[in-house]
Formats: sequence, C-alpha cells, structure tokens
Amino acid sequence: VKEGDTADAMTGLMEAAARFPRLLDLTVWGVPVLQDLDGADVQPAGDDVDLVDVVRPVLSMQKMRRLTVRYTRSTWLSDEGVLALAKAWPELEYLSVQADNNGAAHPTMTALDHLARHCRRLTELYIQLHVFTPITFPTPAGYKVPSHPLRALRFVMTRWSMVEVTTMDMARHLHALFPNLVVKNCNPSGWHSRGWTEVWQKIQALQEDGLPA
Repeated sequence: VKEGDTADAMTGLMEAAARFPRLLDLTVWGVPVLQDLDGADVQPAGDDVDLVDVVRPVLSMQKMRRLTVRYTRSTWLSDEGVLALAKAWPELEYLSVQADNNGAAHPTMTALDHLARHCRRLTELYIQLHVFTPITFPTPAGYKVPSHPLRALRFVMTRWSMVEVTTMDMARHLHALFPNLVVKNCNPSGWHSRGWTEVWQKIQALQEDGLPA
C-alpha cells in the first residue's frame, strides 16, 4: 500500500463503525503500521500512534460488550489509555488487547485497577503487562468496590521485575481486585510463563483459605 493508506483506512473503518451506536462486538486487528509493497515498514521510527486515538471514533459507543484489539509496534497503549477505554465502555464483558511487538509500550498494574473500578461486568481479560514498581496493597487507598465478576485473566508477553514485585505480592493484589478468578482459566499464553504458575497457585490457596480480598 502507499504510505498513509493503512492509517487512513483504519480511521475510516472506525468512523464507519461509529455509525452503528448499538454495535456490541468489535474486533480491530493489526493497527496501524505502514508498509510498502514489499512488506517493509515505512513509518518513521518514533512516529508511534496512541491506540486510543485509533479507536476514538467508537469511544461513544457505551454499550460495547466485547472488544478485541491486536496492535503493532507502531501503536502504544498506556495506563491512561486503558482508563479512557474503561470509562468509555463500562459494560464490557470481554476485552482482549495485545501487541505484536514486545518492545511497544504496555499497561502496568494500574491498568488493572482502572478496569476493576470501571468495567464492573468484565468476565474475561487478555492484556499485556509491565510490572517494574512495587504495588500498593491491598488496593489503592479509598478503593472499595463490590466483588468483581472477572473469571478469566491472561497476560501475554509480560515483563515483570520479580525483585520489585514477588509472586505473593502479585497474587495478593490480583486476588484483591478479582476475587472470583477461576485459576484454570488464568494461565499465561505464549512463551512467557515465568513466575505465573506460582502466582496462580497462591491465588488458589488464598481462595481456599477464605482470606478476604
């Protein structure tokens, strides 16, 4: 494609989707990277796109139930971006947000707090995660919400500093946010499983012991 065609097409697609305000299920696959006819990237280095800007035309569709987004190394998503998505779509039941490139910007544990607070019907979540700073326990000050219904949680290509955040730290925080997780539905997909098996085991132990979130 010619330079600019991919981004223009994605913008047009989102604007077209916005014409259907009752749309409940949206899949956005591969957004947006510019390539020439030989498949080589032509987007300048550092000229990254905020994923929120890509989907902005459909943020007004408050009845959205299912959203799947697969974005590329030229697209980034921050904690603030996750907050914008969570506030825009409070009735989400399924959310899958994944990047193709591990070097792209990814959400942190704060993004999970945003989703727990604003998406009270979410039952399945697939998301990438960067964890490099200690977590506040059990949840941020003043954060008191009813039990969240999330049952399936999967992290893809996670980067995690286990020096700053131990497996017990991670387990306690996830249990506090999402006490109804079904552990068998919470395995990490792909090659990166470092530490997660132990996290799920600890969460299951917390659930069996009946410890409060």
